[in-house]
Amino acid sequence: MDQIKTVGGVNIYQDGAAILFKAGATINGDGSPHCYHPDEGKGLDYLANAGSPGNWWGIATDSKGHPIVQSIYDVAPGNYVSTTALTIPGYSPEFPEHYIDSERYPFMVVPGSFGYGWKVGDVGFCYNEHTTDTMYCCTGDVGPSNHVGEVSMLLARCLGLNPDPKKGGCESGIVYVAFPASDPLYRPWREKCQIAQDVFNKWGGLEKLKQLIPKM
Repeated sequence: MDQIKTVGGVNIYQDGAAILFKAGATINGDGSPHCYHPDEGKGLDYLANAGSPGNWWGIATDSKGHPIVQSIYDVAPGNYVSTTALTIPGYSPEFPEHYIDSERYPFMVVPGSFGYGWKVGDVGFCYNEHTTDTMYCCTGDVGPSNHVGEVSMLLARCLGLNPDPKKGGCESGIVYVAFPASDPLYRPWREKCQIAQDVFNKWGGLEKLKQLIPKM
């Protein structure tokens, strides 16, 4: 296992097909139809995490750059349409169904401009040292280039964490494994997790990971 870089004070390692690191977990609510609302207190997450007027990165916008508000025909009327980098084919970008739902899909986040072939869609695995909870996942969104350790609400719940984007997560103890160039496509989460399980076990599985953790 070789250290390849440091992101936000976290050492990043590579071992064969895997990229590994140990960090805390912040909760990424993006993609949830309930994530952002024009009224600050009504969304699951703080609106500032989606950007600001003229520079929205977490909300779908119209041709003039104005945030799109869900209609009465959508999942969460009155909320903004929250976006993710991994999208679902067959739906237009103005619909919440075009994006993977943080509440219903287990995903981690790749830092922007990370390199080393790690991209949206690639599968992975997470392990909570404190609780021994584990979960297969994929890479569903892109985050700040200076931060690692973001998980979707469902992934947080599976790892035994509070999934609240405002108050949840943890400061340490989550081990992340990502497999670059493993699967760039959107798939239903059960299919994605099966691919992740196959790739993780081929690499060496949990037994190998536990041998490497003390060296991280």
